[in-house]
Amino acid sequence: MGAERFIEGLVVAGAFSAFAFASGLLIGRVLVGMVRRDSRSDELEALINRRSAFERDLFARADERRKVLSALEGKVRELAAKRAHLRRVVAAKQESPDRVLRLIGQEVKGRRAFIALVVNKYVAKGGAAAAAIDQVWETPQEVLVWAKNLAEAREELEKVYHDSQGYKITKLDEGA
Repeated sequence: MGAERFIEGLVVAGAFSAFAFASGLLIGRVLVGMVRRDSRSDELEALINRRSAFERDLFARADERRKVLSALEGKVRELAAKRAHLRRVVAAKQESPDRVLRLIGQEVKGRRAFIALVVNKYVAKGGAAAAAIDQVWETPQEVLVWAKNLAEAREELEKVYHDSQGYKITKLDEGA
């Protein structure tokens, strides 16, 4: 009799636990359904989805801006090195006793350095027209021009060194 009561007790306990599990599952599903039917939960879910999309877009924009910033930092370093090089070139030419540095314009934001070689054709030929012009112009002379672009640099050069006075621009390049 003892074993039968024990088995009967196990069956009753199993039946109660199955009933409790089924009841808990049913109550849980009913509560979840009630929450889902509540319109505020749908609004909250939509709000969370919108905000997560907004946050994702913000992170994408931040990554894009970091990439642009690093590219710009590289350009700034490159321009700073170029500017330092040009300053060294100008300083070396100014300190050199046998080299004359001819400058047109000023170093201003937005302007670039152009180096031109200018020669005077009258000095090369000789004659009366060359008497007033220094003999160094027989060979090309370097001129540093600060301008926004190549066309403006040529225009500034032609203002100072007129073709009518025999000056000829033999080379015009952006400074290194």
